Amino acid sequence: METAKQVSVSLVNKPGRLSAMLAALAKGKVALRALAVMDSGDRGRVRFVPDDFSAASDVLEKMNTRFE
Repeated sequence: METAKQVSVSLVNKPGRLSAMLAALAKGKVALRALAVMDSGDRGRVRFVPDDFSAASDVLEKMNTRFE
């Protein structure tokens, strides 16, 4: 069985933030195997499983976006 890493990102709940992150991942050629978005007031939690964890982490670091 193949294992994969999940990435968890907390974003400010404002128009365009999720779109900007997903566009940056697409530009970095990172495909998503799974995606879940949860809203909790002023912040949203985005969890996803990228096809390439190291590429995804590089993109998020260039965006100055913290992730777990």
